[in-house]
Amino acid sequence: MINIKHLMTTTSGAVLISTLLVPNPSLAVNIKTWNLKFFDGTNKLVGTGEFSYNQDQRYFIQTNIYSEEWYYENGYYDQQTGEILPPPPKGFKVKTLLTNFEATIKLRPLFFDPQGGTDVDFVVDSWGLDNLGVRWWKDPSVPVSMGNQYYDDYDYYDEEYVVESGWVFGQTRHEGYHYFSMYSPEVGFNKVVRGSWNAINYGEPNYQDSGTWTATLQGTPMPEPLTLLGTSTAIGFGLLFKKKVSK
Repeated sequence: MINIKHLMTTTSGAVLISTLLVPNPSLAVNIKTWNLKFFDGTNKLVGTGEFSYNQDQRYFIQTNIYSEEWYYENGYYDQQTGEILPPPPKGFKVKTLLTNFEATIKLRPLFFDPQGGTDVDFVVDSWGLDNLGVRWWKDPSVPVSMGNQYYDDYDYYDEEYVVESGWVFGQTRHEGYHYFSMYSPEVGFNKVVRGSWNAINYGEPNYQDSGTWTATLQGTPMPEPLTLLGTSTAIGFGLLFKKKVSK
């Protein structure tokens, strides 16, 4: 998978992200930080983390970036010089591009026995920002809220920079399955947001686990954990939630 920095120097001249700083540089940096809590299927706390973004900056997410092969195959080049002539950029601006992400979770091994398992049987894994893509938090003004963009080379002639909802960290193809994903069915820009998570590693240490998460804007009171209705799927969709009744 190509390093996301390749976008800035690709022969097509396409640029994934452009930054527009606020006009007044003397303004204080408007960093928003959210605290993360991760729960397993029984609502037991199994991990924590946080993420941040700078609301004083705007980032352009270009949605029509493709590989050199795609441009040539679809006629976006000068027939005399062979120079690639990409179409005008299309996309949208976000003000919530992640500048920091941290998550550490205690996970069940792939062949975990829930009857005889103990904490010794669990493994701990961590994730942070990587160079495999860009991710942004919920923004009601953009078409893909809580989204990520990454380079997809699954089909050689259809390579492109794909925009999808949710966040994915790590490797999901070719290099092996070792990734962590987060999704949320909620919309809007609430101070407390909920969703589902999945973690898979077919290498060592071997594990596959899932659950729910909450994100709370720092300075916001944290509600009680939620009870998950249904099961978490491999991609984290199809979840419904309800409040856990206080005893």
